[in-house]
Amino acid sequence: MAGRGLRGDRPRACAVPARVLGARHDDPGPGRRPAALHARRVRGGERSVFAHEAIHPEQADELAARMHEMGINPAPILLVHRGPESVREVQRQVMAQTPDHAYTDRSGQDHRLWRITSPDHLTVIAEGLAGGRFMIADGHHRYAAYLRLQERHPGTPWDRGLTMVVDQDDTPFFLGPIHRTFKRRSLQALKTAAEAIGTTAREMPEADALRQLGPRAMVATDGHRWMVLDLPRTLT
Repeated sequence: MAGRGLRGDRPRACAVPARVLGARHDDPGPGRRPAALHARRVRGGERSVFAHEAIHPEQADELAARMHEMGINPAPILLVHRGPESVREVQRQVMAQTPDHAYTDRSGQDHRLWRITSPDHLTVIAEGLAGGRFMIADGHHRYAAYLRLQERHPGTPWDRGLTMVVDQDDTPFFLGPIHRTFKRRSLQALKTAAEAIGTTAREMPEADALRQLGPRAMVATDGHRWMVLDLPRTLT
């Protein structure tokens, strides 16, 4: 894994429009996920962050040890909440400017990042998020690692954890695919089985297939060909 780390000289948050693989760069739909990336104080007793999955303690211990060894939070946990209009307005203002960083990764996904350093903007964000209730969408083990580091190193920067916050009212989450592998089965065999229960199977290029993902559409691939399965309403 490779990356680039920069040390900042003042507090900041970041606006990051993450995309689902296959969504167009200019797609205003559910593929884009504007979010605020910031450090939030971790206090389990406040119950501002709600988990909904169990964890493996050993995995959380390993993560905490690795993070402490590196001295950084390598990846944010993903939180979802219902935010105020004031925070959304700050994001719109910031993201109307030229991004501070923009690049395309090896998988073809575009990434853009805006630093939010204005004291006024940071105050609006802090006040808008204060007292909020956040559900962990991804990162239960990392959150558990945050709590372990806070307990072991109180009064240090480990009191805070890196988070990516998504406003459900602004850019709502949608239920995406969960990958499954079928061994010793061809794409043609899957197509035949799908059509036998009334499902339409359509082959198309990878990017086009991924854009079709939805409540009644599944995508299958053998690594070379891509196929969209249109599920009948009786199955959804």
